[in-house]
Amino acid sequence: MARVNDFVARAINALGDAEAAAAEAKALLVSGARKKAETRARESLGLFRKALDYSEDTREFDATHIAMDEMGFWVRANFGCRIELKESQYQRTCPVDLAHIRVGFSPAWIIESSFCSICGEDSESCQHISGRTYDRVECTKTEGRCNICGTGAECEHQVGKLYDSVPRFRIIASISEIRDVSFVSRPVEPQARLQAVGVPIQSLRHKFGKGWEPGSPLYCHRCVANCEGVVEFPDGPTAQTKVCYEMFEKLYWSP
Repeated sequence: MARVNDFVARAINALGDAEAAAAEAKALLVSGARKKAETRARESLGLFRKALDYSEDTREFDATHIAMDEMGFWVRANFGCRIELKESQYQRTCPVDLAHIRVGFSPAWIIESSFCSICGEDSESCQHISGRTYDRVECTKTEGRCNICGTGAECEHQVGKLYDSVPRFRIIASISEIRDVSFVSRPVEPQARLQAVGVPIQSLRHKFGKGWEPGSPLYCHRCVANCEGVVEFPDGPTAQTKVCYEMFEKLYWSP
């Protein structure tokens, strides 16, 4: 329960940050600072996706989804959305686009060493219990992770400051071996999600016809089309086919 409450808190915080960034972007555009407005607006989309990931299976999910789509519409309407072309391959990198594919990753690995987020001692031998919350925990940022929220060291928590109601979790220091990585619908780490998907040229030739040439600019119009809802990762033998279709074939693109 503590872990669920922590995720809800992160979702609410991320949504607040996203809405603040969106409001700032709109104000910048009104003031005539178009380039800064676009930069801030696209940053807000990543924050909306973060909020959506942490709010999964909670009552905040639907409202966050709607807010993300609305901001995506505003960004597309005001700035347009050109598909990233990297090393002769078109890539889906938009946070709004990828957030609609509810697929995450579950790695299987052998952990060589890890330590407790509360006391900093070996996580297997210390007295603290995962998921339980503790008070008066001093903030540290080791191995690039904050021991208060578990995110990157750039978070708002201050090193040396004491925090209450901090959930205990294990911080991995080193991994000796990665066995495999699987697609899952609900990753243990909510942000273990797709960050980019390269779309095969043959899929684009099939979609646009023989007259289309690789290297030509492509534009996305997902956010100005009617949202068909998020795509859940299905169970059973059809899962791989379904996910591949959503990632490589179902594109809201046009030349």
